[in-house]
Amino acid sequence: MVATLLLTACNNYGKKAQINSKSEVYYKGDGVTEADAKKLGAFLVQNGFFNNTDERSVQLSKDSGAYVIRLVVDTDKVNKNKEEILSSFKAWQYIIAQNVFPDAETKLVLTNDHFEDFLPVGELTAAEKAQLQQELNKESEPTADDTIPNQSVTPSLPDTAIKDSGDHL
Repeated sequence: MVATLLLTACNNYGKKAQINSKSEVYYKGDGVTEADAKKLGAFLVQNGFFNNTDERSVQLSKDSGAYVIRLVVDTDKVNKNKEEILSSFKAWQYIIAQNVFPDAETKLVLTNDHFEDFLPVGELTAAEKAQLQQELNKESEPTADDTIPNQSVTPSLPDTAIKDSGDHL
């Protein structure tokens, strides 16, 4: 128990909400609760970011009232294909804002494996938002063979950019 307390105190990642056997959301700062972390974690499970195979960690904090979500990525791989990767993460940022924290601004930041900021994702343009919303509306409509709308309508993230948190955190 002492070792756990020391590890938590030394890393400054925040308190940990364990989402499943391989996934965790660290949360810290004024106005960020365990319920917020678990809500984000549930969304990430539902949309395939968190699974029972890959060790993944995210960090949730607040800055000037905005939720800030930090995702660990392979910075070299992001640099090799930055525009395409950023486009996917911008879509995720928008969808998380709409579905998890609809009453607050939400920012997504790509980080190294110590949650040190690497690249803020930025915002979708108005045209990109309209196109994404159109795609989401189309995907969530039931088909003739499917009376229940698709539960996961989030665009996939490039797996090559996502880094297994493993033993780094």
